[in-house]
Amino acid sequence: MGHHWWLLCLLAMPLLLASCGVKTDIILAEEEDKDILIEAVNSGERGILVTCKFPPFFRGETGILRAEKDLESGTFAPPQVIMRHDRPNIVHMDSDLDYGTTHYRYTCAGNQDGRHSSSPTITVNYRPLPEPPQMEVKYRAGAVQITLKSEEEGRFEIVRSSLDRPFESLAITDQNEYTDSRLTAGRTYRYKAFLRIDAHTISGPSEEHTIQVP
Repeated sequence: MGHHWWLLCLLAMPLLLASCGVKTDIILAEEEDKDILIEAVNSGERGILVTCKFPPFFRGETGILRAEKDLESGTFAPPQVIMRHDRPNIVHMDSDLDYGTTHYRYTCAGNQDGRHSSSPTITVNYRPLPEPPQMEVKYRAGAVQITLKSEEEGRFEIVRSSLDRPFESLAITDQNEYTDSRLTAGRTYRYKAFLRIDAHTISGPSEEHTIQVP
């Protein structure tokens, strides 16, 4: 009976600690859980915006781990917990950073009844945001001709709006010219463009252009 009692105590320990307000470990799991989604956006001088989305049935502590790259050795330090929560979704602006100098790795991790889980790890180059691209838009021969220029290398994302609807992505391209032929006569279209350096760093919008289709 004594042996069984100690076994029950060990199994119940994570739940008892959580109910008493004691923080449990938030660490990397041995295997990545692709059901845990992570996104990170370089927000310039404001910091890096990190979003974690755990499965809706997850019940336990959640958190964000961050590791900083050492510029001299080129290696990353051990990950540290920068935020803890008890919700399956986290949105956190990480502003305690060295702006424009190094890389950071982020992982979303959780502890549910003593079982550790963590998302894939992503690496963000925390660099200054690029300048918005220059954009020229002309209507010619039944289509809108778009010309883009930028001093930095990257991919252009063109967004379009019509009928007072929100802007939607029209194309992502590494070319300086794009033709939009999916038009409706008599409709007004608005265009803007962004420069994407990588998956986490994007410029502000270009100047907006409006075209009235005959």
